[in-house]
Amino acid sequence: MYKLNLICTIWMLASSPNLSYSNNSIYQNKIARKITLTGQQKVNACSYSYDVIAAAYEWDIDPWKLFALIYVESTWSLNAVSTVGACGITQIVPKYHRDKDPSLTCESLHNDPRNAIHLAAAIIKQHYTRFNSYARAFEAYNAGPKRVIENTVPSRTIKYRNKIINLSAFLKRTYYLLLGE
Repeated sequence: MYKLNLICTIWMLASSPNLSYSNNSIYQNKIARKITLTGQQKVNACSYSYDVIAAAYEWDIDPWKLFALIYVESTWSLNAVSTVGACGITQIVPKYHRDKDPSLTCESLHNDPRNAIHLAAAIIKQHYTRFNSYARAFEAYNAGPKRVIENTVPSRTIKYRNKIINLSAFLKRTYYLLLGE
C-alpha cells in the first residue's frame, strides 16, 4: 500500500504546471492529437493506479510506460474522444480492436476504464512483441502498425512517442528517488 501511495504522490508532482521532466518544455494538458472532451470527466490517476499496475504485470510491460501512455493519450479523461474516433482513458479506436473484444464500443470504453486499461496493455504488448521496442510499439499504438512497418510514421507520432518515453523515465526516476533507492 505504501508503494501505491507513493505512485499517487508522484502523479501529483507530475501534474504540477511548473514541473519540467524533459529537455522540452512541459506539455501539460497537450497530447499527440486533438482530443475533444465530452463532459470533461477526469479522474485522479490514483483511482486507477492498481489497475494500471495489474494490467502491466498481466501483460508483462513496463507499468511506468502504461501510466505515461494514459496521461499523454487523455490526461486521465474518461470521456475523451479524438477526431479519429479514439475513445476513453486509453484512446482506443474500437473498430481496430474488435478482435480482442467483439463488443468494443466508445461507450464501453467510457463506462469501463479498467477494461480500457487492460486492453491498452494488451495492445502495447502485441506491438512490443512484434517490433521488439517500446518506441516502435508506441508508434504503432498511435499511427498503426502498417506505418511502422512501412517506415512512414508522421512527425507528430515521433513527438507522441518521445513524450511517453520521457514521462515514463521521469516517473520511474522520481519513484526510486522518493524510495531512496
